[in-house]
Amino acid sequence: FSNGEEFLAHTNPTDAASYPPLVQTGAEPKLAVKKVDVARAFIMFQPSFEENPTEAEVRVFAKETDPAPLFKKTVKVGEAFDLTKDGTTGRFTVTGFDKKHFDMDEVVLKVHDNVTASADKDFVIRAGKSSTPGKDRNTPNEKGHHVSDTTVIFTVTGGPKAKSEVSAQLNGSFVIPGGYSDGKTMNATVESIDKSGDVNIRVEGLESPVSVKGAPKNAHSSKK
Repeated sequence: FSNGEEFLAHTNPTDAASYPPLVQTGAEPKLAVKKVDVARAFIMFQPSFEENPTEAEVRVFAKETDPAPLFKKTVKVGEAFDLTKDGTTGRFTVTGFDKKHFDMDEVVLKVHDNVTASADKDFVIRAGKSSTPGKDRNTPNEKGHHVSDTTVIFTVTGGPKAKSEVSAQLNGSFVIPGGYSDGKTMNATVESIDKSGDVNIRVEGLESPVSVKGAPKNAHSSKK
């Protein structure tokens, strides 16, 4: 920490146990973006012609254009499934079925995302898979459902927890290790990622978001 940072925080520069908050207004945050991971997948389910279905065959693909799924699984209402065949997190829960009118009435699958930090935790999946990949994407007519998870990995660059790592999803909350010298918890939320790669976080107790310098371009990965 610089003398200016210590002065701003009214801490003792000669005492290692007395140090400024890792993120404070008017000072460079003691955080760096190590990596940004983007994981993608495509979910679909087989059309059901039953009047009141109670289960669905869910298929998960690495990407929409793949001819074969990573796996398929029959899931009943109330049961969960993941993006991997042997996943145990219970990422998605089938909450029921509904009917929607497209060219005709169709059965759609209602799903709840138990993990995402996004506000869109509940969504419906239209049965089948488009013969033209990307057609109607992000519209009510879209077949299947695209999943895109963005996770930011931060490295602490100051204080006794320097070199510690912590990760959080976009819009997700996390705790900055060693955020305060008095042991108080420093809670933060990932608000957005700029085109430059800088990550904007909001720290509890601070009025304005704080920008954390982005990782080198080769530290961004996309899992498909």
